Amino acid sequence: MSSSQALTRWTPPWTLPATDGTVMVQENSCPEGKWALFLNAFLSPSPGRTLDQVYTAAGKVLETQANRVAYKLGLGPHVIARKIKSYFGDAKQRVQLLELLRTTVPPKLKKLCSKLMKYSLP
Repeated sequence: MSSSQALTRWTPPWTLPATDGTVMVQENSCPEGKWALFLNAFLSPSPGRTLDQVYTAAGKVLETQANRVAYKLGLGPHVIARKIKSYFGDAKQRVQLLELLRTTVPPKLKKLCSKLMKYSLP
């Protein structure tokens, strides 16, 4: 979970009050510097913030592409559910196959249902 607030050690270059969105903590246990709460930490330039934004953007692009490839390869719960639905066919054939399910479960249907369950369990 990202936040736009950061508590960091800050040694002020001057002793004037902070006007750049920082809040100074008066009680200080650190003699060589003060602590400051940066209210808009993501707006301050830093290598970590920049790398985080690059990795996040690249990750979103890779995730989208991987999901598209997986869908085209027939992976994922939506594809498996569609295969189960197509297994039962049209209305007449569906009634007959549902009646057969009372006595025995075909191996193909059992395999598809177990794949679908694997997607739903953690």
